[in-house]
Amino acid sequence: MAAGLVLTAALAACSSSAGSSAAGASSPSASSGGASSGSAASGSTASGSAGGGASSSPASPGSGSSQAAASGQVIAGLITFKGTLNLHGASSRHASFSAFPGVTSPASSCARLARRGTPGAKGARKLFRVPSPAVGSDVYYAAEVLPYHGPGTYGKDAIAAAGAVINVGTASYNLLAASSSASVTFKANGSGSFTFANAQGTRAAGRTLSGTVSWTCSA
Repeated sequence: MAAGLVLTAALAACSSSAGSSAAGASSPSASSGGASSGSAASGSTASGSAGGGASSSPASPGSGSSQAAASGQVIAGLITFKGTLNLHGASSRHASFSAFPGVTSPASSCARLARRGTPGAKGARKLFRVPSPAVGSDVYYAAEVLPYHGPGTYGKDAIAAAGAVINVGTASYNLLAASSSASVTFKANGSGSFTFANAQGTRAAGRTLSGTVSWTCSA
């Protein structure tokens, strides 16, 4: 019986030693797991840094945009006609006015307008609208030279019939009446003059109007 107890104690000791060894063997695994975790944490940190870099990378395109915006600041000067008109006959008027030729581009200039005419519909024949006070002014007219071939003097037959009327107050006068005369001169610098005589009153027979308009161009 004493021998049996000794054998049992020996087996228990072996078992305990094996358990300790197994526990010791599992330690590297845990340690390895800790290293893994540490690596993952490091990876996480690295990834976070890369993310920060990525988020800051759009700064380059931003700079490019700023440069593009800066280059886009070059815009066309506002083309302006400064005019003076003198009327006599049925009505007497003297006035100064400003007029604008319409939509222009960065390439626009007074010399370019003189060569190509004022902006019109795409594909339409070139024309030049004689500068006039704004619609609703005491004096207003719509005289267009069509087709326009560049600087020079154009007679009455070159003025388009549509809208060729001058309004003074509540009275209207036909610029192209049979007994009237008219001419327009355009200079290479965009300035010019418009002269007409004996425009016939459209409501009062026998009333005629004559006048001159001159203008300069600036950008």
